Amino acid sequence: MLTFQDSLITLSMVVLCIVSAILLKISLFFGFATAIILLLIYFSRKGFSAKSMAEAAMIAVRGCTVVYVVILLMGISIAVWIASGVIPAIIYYGLDWFAKETFLTAAFLITLIVAMIMGTGLGTLSTIGIALMGIGSGFGFEPPLVLGAILSGSYIADKLSPVNGLVNLLLGVAKLPYKVYARASLRTTAPVILLCILLYSWIGSASETVSAVVDTQLLRAALAEQYVMSPLLFLIPAILLGMTFKGFKIHVGMLVCILIGSLTAILVQGAGVTELITWLAKGYRLSPESAPLLADILKGGGIAPMLEVLLIVLCAVAFSGILERTDALAPMMNKVISEQDGPGRLTIKTGLLSILFLSVSCDQTLPILLPVKSLRSTFESRGLTIADLARTVSDTGVIMAPLQFWNVNTIIIVGLTGITPALYAKYSFLLYLFPVVTVIYALILGSRHGRRNQPSTTEKGV
Repeated sequence: MLTFQDSLITLSMVVLCIVSAILLKISLFFGFATAIILLLIYFSRKGFSAKSMAEAAMIAVRGCTVVYVVILLMGISIAVWIASGVIPAIIYYGLDWFAKETFLTAAFLITLIVAMIMGTGLGTLSTIGIALMGIGSGFGFEPPLVLGAILSGSYIADKLSPVNGLVNLLLGVAKLPYKVYARASLRTTAPVILLCILLYSWIGSASETVSAVVDTQLLRAALAEQYVMSPLLFLIPAILLGMTFKGFKIHVGMLVCILIGSLTAILVQGAGVTELITWLAKGYRLSPESAPLLADILKGGGIAPMLEVLLIVLCAVAFSGILERTDALAPMMNKVISEQDGPGRLTIKTGLLSILFLSVSCDQTLPILLPVKSLRSTFESRGLTIADLARTVSDTGVIMAPLQFWNVNTIIIVGLTGITPALYAKYSFLLYLFPVVTVIYALILGSRHGRRNQPSTTEKGV
């Protein structure tokens, strides 16, 4: 039986390994690999079978096979969507369609809608998100600012999209219908989205102070010279959205669009087969000499840059599998949650624990499984519902993943964009407004509970 001390030791080992990798300036792969070895040694001495823990790690790794495929497809998609002219076309027409002052708000809302349909924040980022970053660069916005708006919109998928894997995991564990969960989530989702719209509108309204990197007309002319431009290129992202809407898995839709995009790159844009294969493997690049205005905007993707990301994700998933098998963090939760906690305090503690589990496991699965499985009866005994529990977990331990630089999501985001959370986090309003609004909502709950339980004047005089 593990104790609270075992939970603290587990937490300390994780922090030590991750921080050491950062200080030594080596890949987080080595940090996670070391943490796995330390966990195996420590829990073996606590009576757990090394074979059982290794099996748990392998089960977790095998269970995420689709994730690894999607990671590689993301890298390939970026290269293909640029080479085929899809992303250049979105930038070309977008610079004409969007107003600079409203662009950030539009980017937030567009990615929010696309993410709800596609059911994946990272998939949205690697497709329409990359194109919107190109438009933002054309308008002269800092890339981290544009990425922050895109991530704010994209990650609504992990919170509310009915076709998102995490949302369905949460609904399955909580045994909730989607409509009940969605209704409960609106209490925090509606004010957060409204606040994001106001903030991005305010930043956009001050955009006259931002000097454009290049004249937008010059950029459009350079795009038209380098690529064949046509609204028909929008059919490729439309096919992806249509397939997702019809229920096809995201990796199937991505693969189909990669094939169509590759044919478009060769037949329409005039790319050579060898040249295209090189881009798919190493990422798309333009020569600064031949396209000076476009070289810094239209680049990236490829399989090679995603390989390290894939290795880190593999280790993080295996690590999370061991934590789940040993139930190493349960004693910490049991220690923190008290029978004296009212609904407000219980909600806040649950949110904080979910964030802690996210920090330790580096993945969004454990922050869902552990609190929802363990705190059902506790929430109900305080007059709260299972939907309140599910909402609290998704508002905290799920939505904040891209803000932690060692998290699987962040590692993929950096691999796709080259922008670290230290740069984009302050602009990703939705990701930290959800926990803030959840705490405010919990304080209101606690205040109402306190007034209901306050003795009346008559009772005081008795």
